[in-house]
Amino acid sequence: MILAESENKLMNMIKTNSILGPPSAAERRRHDRISFPVWVQIISHGILGDNSAYGMCTDISEDGVAFET
Repeated sequence: MILAESENKLMNMIKTNSILGPPSAAERRRHDRISFPVWVQIISHGILGDNSAYGMCTDISEDGVAFET
């Protein structure tokens, strides 16, 4: 049976993924991330009191934001 070009690409992708494992988070992203380096203060309110930590926002997208703390 002769496979169409798109079927060949799909078969190669499946074969590659089975060897390398699942795609990385970057490959699964729906929206591009934009570099946005800015200092942030993260404040949490809990039963045992309030906490805060400082960090750096690294990038943003329509679906989320990444912080390094």
